[in-house]
Amino acid sequence: MGIFIRDLHRNIEKLHAKQTNEMSDGTTKEIMVYRGKAMTQEDFNKIKQGGLLSFNNFLSTSTDRTVAIGFIQEGLEPNSKKIGVLFKMNIDRSISSSSAPFALINEHSYFKKENEILFSMHTVFRVHQIEEKKHDEIKFWRVKLTLTNANDDQQLSTLIKRIRQEITGTGWQQMGTLLRKLGENKKAEQLYNMLLNEASNENDESYCYHCLGMIKNGLGQYNEAIKFYQKSLDIKVKTLPPNDPVLASSYNNIGLVYYNMGEYSKALSSHKRSLEIKKIALPPNHPDL
Repeated sequence: MGIFIRDLHRNIEKLHAKQTNEMSDGTTKEIMVYRGKAMTQEDFNKIKQGGLLSFNNFLSTSTDRTVAIGFIQEGLEPNSKKIGVLFKMNIDRSISSSSAPFALINEHSYFKKENEILFSMHTVFRVHQIEEKKHDEIKFWRVKLTLTNANDDQQLSTLIKRIRQEITGTGWQQMGTLLRKLGENKKAEQLYNMLLNEASNENDESYCYHCLGMIKNGLGQYNEAIKFYQKSLDIKVKTLPPNDPVLASSYNNIGLVYYNMGEYSKALSSHKRSLEIKKIALPPNHPDL
């Protein structure tokens, strides 16, 4: 998997450089691409806050607005609580490939009619405008984005450093984190189950249970998430001091899942326990208090 990701990234870089060099003086340097997506209200609310928006996986877009709207329609299932979002992205083709590699892949794509432009991982855009729109009977939010350049954007440079710092741990742990960021939850789940079976100590077991809990929570499989988070917590309770901040984090994660389930009394109980530990373990001026 890691080899595939690296090769795909390098191929996008090569295509980007080739297509940039082939641009003549009369070629427009700015293009407009679109991506349609159905998402939860919670995820959309984060976008509405503005600022920078990072796509953590390889990002497929189209120069055809109708194609993108078709993906919105596919994602809005009957009785679904999800909302449609159309990203309208303004792209400066002269931006350095080291900052944000992307390429037109019509000649290499199975779906040639989609006029696909593929961006590499962790491409970052700046949110400019959000408006409610309608196409035929499909209602959606249009989000205007502009591709950013790390060389010219200090906020973006800081974000990229933080993303790189997040992917830490052993080789296999890094791969698991990367798979989750790519949205490859099934592959990540298989990896963590493999690591769990081969775990040589309780700390590794706890880590795997924790990561499986994160995956299940992200998939909306809340009962499974609680089960894995609780298994991770049970090990930590046995192996860590009673007021270790790591325990507070575990109780907080469990509380968030209960909140997502609508089990508000259980969520409150978990968050209270988390806060009790933090008050003992952390200084009074700590930002987590």
